Amino acid sequence: MSIVADHTTMPPADGRTADALSAILESEVVEIGNGDSRAVLPPELHEVVRAAAEAFAAGRAVTVQPVRTHLTTQEAADLLGVSRPTLVALLEEGRIPFSRPGRGRHRKVMLEDVLTYQREVVGDRDAALAALGEEAADPAVDGFPRMR
Repeated sequence: MSIVADHTTMPPADGRTADALSAILESEVVEIGNGDSRAVLPPELHEVVRAAAEAFAAGRAVTVQPVRTHLTTQEAADLLGVSRPTLVALLEEGRIPFSRPGRGRHRKVMLEDVLTYQREVVGDRDAALAALGEEAADPAVDGFPRMR
């Protein structure tokens, strides 16, 4: 997944506008309108607009990139930051579900499954780092004092 200049928007020069929008988007339900036409933002879109407004308020640019919900193995590998052969190994091990449409050799992966795997890996990594931090803070692991 690469950053595409056509989808990147710089923050407004007037940060107060972004701050005001962020405050409005803090509510659970946001109604938008144009003249006589009004609609409530669906929760998924509400989250995207809220995150963009918070980024603008912090002075950061925002990139919105549409992504298909069915990915090729290369697209899924790029999203996870791994090689395609590594992703294929994860698929074959059953760590990420996939399908083979028709009778083809090509695998298709659902974006939701890739994101679920990514969240699990990040959670496992964070837990392992926390355990290492606790171990490092313990002055006598395995009965031996730590060398300084």
